[in-house]
Amino acid sequence: MMNKNAKRNTALILTGLAAGAAAGILLAPKSGRETRSDIRRGMHSGYQRAGSAWRKMRNRREFPADFVLEEDGVFAGRC
Repeated sequence: MMNKNAKRNTALILTGLAAGAAAGILLAPKSGRETRSDIRRGMHSGYQRAGSAWRKMRNRREFPADFVLEEDGVFAGRC
C-alpha cells in the first residue's frame, strides 16, 4: 500500500503532466486540426515501428535488449 507522501507525489506528477499537456496544446503554433493530424500520423508511425520490431524480435532467442541496439534493431541509426 502506498504511503501518504507517495500518493501526494503521484498526484502532483499527474497534475503537472496534465497541465503541461494542456498548455502545450493551447499554446501550439498550429491549429487544432493540424495538431490532431500530426498526433495521428505520429501514433500510426509508432504503431508501425512497434509492429515491425515485434515481428523481428519474437523469434529471437537472445535477450531482447541486445536486439534494440543491433544494426537492424529498434534504434538503428539513432545512437
